[in-house]
Parts: sequence; C-alpha cells; structure tokens
Amino acid sequence: MSDSNNIPIVTAADQRYFPGHLATIFTMLASAADPSKFQVHVFDGDLHAKSKHKLLELLEHFGNHNGIKWLQPELDDFCGLVSMGGNFLTY
Repeated sequence: MSDSNNIPIVTAADQRYFPGHLATIFTMLASAADPSKFQVHVFDGDLHAKSKHKLLELLEHFGNHNGIKWLQPELDDFCGLVSMGGNFLTY
C-alpha cells in the first residue's frame, strides 16, 4: 500500500547482483529514521522467486509493508549499446 508521503526508491538487479542489491536495501532500511516510508521499485533482471521473497521479508522485518513494485524492462530496446558485463539493466 503506498501513499503520497512515501519516498520512492528505484533500483535494478539481476540474480548475479542480488547479494549487493540485498545489502543496499538492508543498509537503506537499517539507517533510516522511518523505514516504513519507502516505496521500493525494482527493475527486475530475472531475479529468482526466492530472491524476491527475501527482499519482501527484509522490508517487512523493518516495518515496511508497502511491498515492492516489480518493473520489467524491455532489454531488447538497448541492443546495440555497450553492455555492462553482459548486462543492459544498468541503462
């Protein structure tokens, strides 16, 4: 559930980057005065269902019940650009 007072956070991750992504979200929540205010949006580079569940559990652990808005980028739109280690999710 989101409201207009929430702070949007937009990230991107694929399964290879998931440990770093999880650490980023943890650090953000752990250092926030009110972690329940974040509305997290994730450009999903084919994360595993287990990883997505772990992210949701982390949010809930910190009292954030806003869920995550999963965004599906059209990675084919970036063909022809230089990839970042074989990945276009950075764009």
